[in-house]
Amino acid sequence: MEEIQPRPRESLGPLASGALPLEVSEEGSGWESVRSLLSDVNRYRGAALLFFAAVFLLTVVATFSQKPIYEGIAVVKIGTGAESSSIVPYRQIGQDQIGQESANAFEYDTFFRTEIEILKSRAMAERVVDRLNLEEHPDWVGLKPGWRKAAKRANLEEEPYISPVAGLLVGNLRIEPVRNTRLVKIRCESPSAFGAAQLANVYAQSFITFGLDRKLEANRYARKFLAGQLETLRKKVAQSEERLADFMAETGIVRVSQMDKSPAEQELGRLSEAIFRARLDLLRREVRLERAKEAFAGGKAGVPENPYTVELKKLLLKEEAKYREMEEIYKPEYPRMVQVHAEIQGLQDELNQEKEASVADLDAEYEAAKRNYAGIEQEFQKAMEKVRGETKALSRYTILKREADTDREMYVGVLKRMRETDITSAINASNVEVLEHASVPQSPSRPKKGRNLLLGFLGGGLGGLGLAVGLARFDTRLRGKEEVERTLGLPVLGQVPDTEKLKAKGIDEIPADLPMAFAAHVAPDSAVSNSFRQIRTLLHYSLPDRRPQVMLITSCQMGEGKTSTTVNTATVLGQQGTVLLIDADLRRPNLHKILGLRPHPGLSELLTNQASLGNAVQATALPNVWAIGAGRTPCHPADLLGAAAMAYLCQWARGHFTYVILDCPPLVGMPDAAVVATLTDGVLLVIRDGAVDRSDARRVVETLSVVNTRILGIVLNRVQQANRSYYAYHYAYRLSEEQRRAEALRAPSQPPS
Repeated sequence: MEEIQPRPRESLGPLASGALPLEVSEEGSGWESVRSLLSDVNRYRGAALLFFAAVFLLTVVATFSQKPIYEGIAVVKIGTGAESSSIVPYRQIGQDQIGQESANAFEYDTFFRTEIEILKSRAMAERVVDRLNLEEHPDWVGLKPGWRKAAKRANLEEEPYISPVAGLLVGNLRIEPVRNTRLVKIRCESPSAFGAAQLANVYAQSFITFGLDRKLEANRYARKFLAGQLETLRKKVAQSEERLADFMAETGIVRVSQMDKSPAEQELGRLSEAIFRARLDLLRREVRLERAKEAFAGGKAGVPENPYTVELKKLLLKEEAKYREMEEIYKPEYPRMVQVHAEIQGLQDELNQEKEASVADLDAEYEAAKRNYAGIEQEFQKAMEKVRGETKALSRYTILKREADTDREMYVGVLKRMRETDITSAINASNVEVLEHASVPQSPSRPKKGRNLLLGFLGGGLGGLGLAVGLARFDTRLRGKEEVERTLGLPVLGQVPDTEKLKAKGIDEIPADLPMAFAAHVAPDSAVSNSFRQIRTLLHYSLPDRRPQVMLITSCQMGEGKTSTTVNTATVLGQQGTVLLIDADLRRPNLHKILGLRPHPGLSELLTNQASLGNAVQATALPNVWAIGAGRTPCHPADLLGAAAMAYLCQWARGHFTYVILDCPPLVGMPDAAVVATLTDGVLLVIRDGAVDRSDARRVVETLSVVNTRILGIVLNRVQQANRSYYAYHYAYRLSEEQRRAEALRAPSQPPS
C-alpha cells in the first residue's frame, strides 16, 4: 500500500452539460415506430414462422384431403301470378298472395322472401327425396352405402325412424336471389356431378308443383269454408229482416225519410224561438227595473215619467223660483214664505209617490215576464222529451235496418266469392317458371385449391405477424437503447454486445474459455472493448463541472453482468489513471474470484477495524487497477456499509486514486447500493437487454432518486439484437493481423499514427 502515492486530479477544463439529449425529432418518430415494430417481429420471428408454417400446412392438408364437390345451378323466376290469373279480381284466401300483383314494393318483398324460405324448407327437401328416391342413391348427398343400418341402430326402438337424407339435402342447398330481379339461383352440391345437376333440376320442378298443390288445396278449403258461411248468412238475413218488421209494427213508424222534420221537431223549433224572445224581454225588463230602483233610491233622474209627473215637476219648479224671489225680501218666518214652503213640500211628496208608483209598475211587468218565460221553458222541456223518444225509436230502427242491409250484402258477396272460387279451381297456372336448367358440371366447385392456399398463406403470414406483435406487446421487459431511454428517461452510455452471439457469427476474437470480465484487457480491439471505451468517454461528460471519481455500479437484479461490467470499466479507466475496485457486495462477493485475489482480509474487516488498508488493498493483473475484496460476510451488510468507516474509506480513496469503483449488490429487494450511493459521485446502472421488467427498472430509479443520488447513465449489457455498428466496426475499421503486418513491412520507418 505504501507504493501507491496520492495523485492530484488533473484539470479537466470546461465541460458540457452531463445530461444527454433524449428527444426524438418529429420527422423520425414515424420511422422509429416502424423500426420498433420490425424489431418486435424479428424478436419473435421463431413463433411467427412456426405459426405461419402450422397454418399453411393445415391449409394444404385440409385442401388436398377434401373430397371434390360438384354444384348444379338452376335458375327460376318467381312472379306474382297476376299475368296468368288476372281473371280472378280478388285476393285468394290462404295462398300467401299468390295470384295477385303486389300493391307496393314492400308487399312484394315480403312475398318474395316467403317463397325463398319455402325453397329452403325441409318439406320441399322431402318432396325432392321422394321424387328422386334418394334413399336408393345416398352417394348423391354424401352418404355411404351402409348408412341405413347405422342410422337405424342409432335410433332408440321406441322412437320413430327419421331419415337423414332430407336434412343433408337442405345442408347441401343454397338459394341465391339475383339482386334487383325476380330470379333465384338454386344451387345443389353433391359428390356426383350428375347428381348435382339432377338435384337442382328436380328442386325447381318440385317448387313449381308445390305452388300448384298449395293453390288447389287453398281453393278446396275456400269453397268448403264459403259454403258453410253462406248457409249461416242466409239464416242471419232472414232473422234481421224479421226483427225490423216487428219493430216497425210495434212503434208505428211509417215514414223513415231523413229529409223532413217530424211535428215534434217542428214544435220544438217554435218553442226554442219563443223561449229566446221571452228571455230577451225578461232581461230587458230586469234592467229597466234595476235602473229605476237605483234612481229612486238616489233621488236622481231615471225613473219612468208620465204626463202627470211632468206637470208636477213644472209646478214644483215655479214654486221653488217664487220662494227664492221672496226670500230676498222676506224672512222665512213670514206667513207668505211659510205658505209657499208648505206648497213646495207638498208637491215633492206627491212627486215621490208618483215615482214610487212607476217603480211598482215596472216590478209588476218584470214578474209577468218572468212567469211567461217559465211557462215557455216548461213547454220546451216537454217538447224536448217527446223528440228524444222519437229519436231513440228512429235510432233503433236505423240500427236494425243497417244490420239487415249488412247481412244481405255479406250474403251476396259470399255467394259471388263462392262462384268465383269454382272458376279459380279450374285455373292451374303457376307463378314460378324455370328459366335455365342445370347442366352437368365439368369441374368441382370446391375445394378451390388456389384460393385456399392463398388464404392459408396470407392468414398464416398475417397471423404470425400479429402473434409476434402481440407477444412483444405483452412482454414488459426492457429491450434496446431507445426503449430504455424512453422508459427511464436516462441516457444509455453504451451497449455491450452478447459475446456468445458474436462468437457464433465469428465476429469477435475473445477466447472461448476467457471470462467476459477480461474482454477489454485481453481483446482490446474487440467490439466489447470498444463498447467500454465508449462508456468511459461518456462517463467523463456525465457531470457538468468535473469527471466522476467515485462511482457505484449496480443492477436491478442478479445475473445482469454487473461484476463483469465493473472489471471491464476499471480496465479501460486504468488506461487513463489509477483505479481502485471495491467489492461492496457483501452478500454474494464474486470480485475476488474473477481477479484471482485472496478472500481475506477485505472490506468487512476494514470497516470493523480488523485489518489495515495496507493488507486489504491488493494489486491485480490489470494495469493500474487495485482492488479490495468483500471479506467475510457480515450479519447485517447494509448497517455495516452505512457506518462512518465506509465514508472515511471513500474519502481516503479519493485522495489516492484517480477513479474509485464500488461493485454493489442489485437494488431490487436490497438497500445496500442505496446506502453506499450517497457517498459517491454517481451510479452506473447495468441492465441486461431483454431481462429486466419495466416496473423493476422504474422502482430502482425511484429508489436512487429518493436518496438524492445522481444516475450517471445506463450500461445495456448483452444486447440481443445484432447492432449494425458492431459489424461495421468489424468489417470497415478493424484490420486483421496480416494487414497490419503487411503495412509494417511496407513502411518500417514510419512511426505509428
